Amino acid sequence: MSMIEVKFDPTPPDSQSHQDIIMPLTNPSWDEKVGEGDADINKADISQTLVYGIQCPIISVEGMVVNFEDIIDFELSDTSHVPTMSCHIIDNKNIIQQLVPPGLGNTHISVQIIPPHDKYKKIDIHFVMVNYSVGQQNDLYIKARYDLPEFFTKNFKSLGELKLFEFYDKLAKEMKLGFATNTEEKDDKRYMFCNFTSYEELIEQETNNSGEEKVIYNWWIDLWHYLILEDIYERYHALDNLDDELKQYIWIYNQSNDVTNGTEYKPYHTKAELTNLFGFENSQLYVKDYRIINNVGSDVYNGSEKIYSVYSTKERKYVDNAFADKSSNIPIKDFIYKGESYGEYDYMTNSLYHIPFYQKMNKEIIEVDLQSPIFGLSRGRQLSLAIYINDDDWDETRTKMEEDGIIKAYTSIKPMGNPLELVNTDEESQDQHAHFKLDKTISTQYLIIGNIFKFSNHEWTHTVRLVRPDDRKIALME
Repeated sequence: MSMIEVKFDPTPPDSQSHQDIIMPLTNPSWDEKVGEGDADINKADISQTLVYGIQCPIISVEGMVVNFEDIIDFELSDTSHVPTMSCHIIDNKNIIQQLVPPGLGNTHISVQIIPPHDKYKKIDIHFVMVNYSVGQQNDLYIKARYDLPEFFTKNFKSLGELKLFEFYDKLAKEMKLGFATNTEEKDDKRYMFCNFTSYEELIEQETNNSGEEKVIYNWWIDLWHYLILEDIYERYHALDNLDDELKQYIWIYNQSNDVTNGTEYKPYHTKAELTNLFGFENSQLYVKDYRIINNVGSDVYNGSEKIYSVYSTKERKYVDNAFADKSSNIPIKDFIYKGESYGEYDYMTNSLYHIPFYQKMNKEIIEVDLQSPIFGLSRGRQLSLAIYINDDDWDETRTKMEEDGIIKAYTSIKPMGNPLELVNTDEESQDQHAHFKLDKTISTQYLIIGNIFKFSNHEWTHTVRLVRPDDRKIALME
């Protein structure tokens, strides 16, 4: 198994457990737009394009919806183990402040983000406030964490003897979450129990204690209430076939940051290819900014290899284990004794494999900013990135441009109805692109490791966090 696949869906929450968001929030001029003279317009088809949840996030605090004009900044992230959100809102009438009860954990916040088409589920997620401050002129600054009390409550209980796969299945059903994974059940059964710890702490501990040298596990709860168990080692070393229309294509729509008035959104199925070429500015695939983050710190070793000397219960002696590549000429050796492991599954040794792997994978992270949310770019899947740079000395023929994939990129975007349709016949437009060169040091295939949806100044930004698959560290884009 390579792609993350759903095993079962989440159980719908109890309608009494959270206060419902006031809905629908529709365009005030709806009756003027769809009247007797517009009988040919399908109201059901276009109604959600007039819901504020497409233009901006719908935020409610204790059931009271925040007016979209009062949302200064908003951020929703799935880059950690559980979803988090933060926002800066204006409370001119002092309504929200009166709704916040004593104690941060007692304040519930709901967020909805609605896609402009029905190809993806909307985000409908509940949070509990963890930080709250009031600035000048009734500015409220809020930080919140995913609301799942049973997951964060400390327990003292035994779960019995379980395999890791069984543990995730059991936990997801108990928490009424969905379950999705790209791995299969393995022979790693051991006793699991909460020793005055939460399920969050237990799942982190047991996930880190699982796997092998070439099986590294990661976990998170996504924005649609699925508990994800991912073999990140497999995803990091795999190269997905992005031409697979059935599994790899994503749905986008024809305008990047605009809600049409009375016009139906038409989604398009296309490859997950992002670019900063200026002709794509009206496309959801357009990269308006990108950053390279280099994480070099005290835990980065010579080359990327570290040797651990671990006491083996089977051989009754210390055994050296190299848990990374062989690029280091002078490996650093740590002598570690972690006690003895009982049974066939030696989780004490296996727990060390993930440390150098994550240090290697996260040495270089790429962040790209898109103009609007694309829900199809989910964590754990792959995409391709084509970044162009301006080089005034680069003067290649149209044949060379075609070989580099530039003309091909133009024609692939034609169904979206932007100016690139005329590229093959408009010589002036071709000449404008003659000085743009593909940056092959960054343009390649990537693995998505997180998403951040931002709303600021009444505009969306979707930041996608990426790492290069292992065999694309040096490879050029084909």
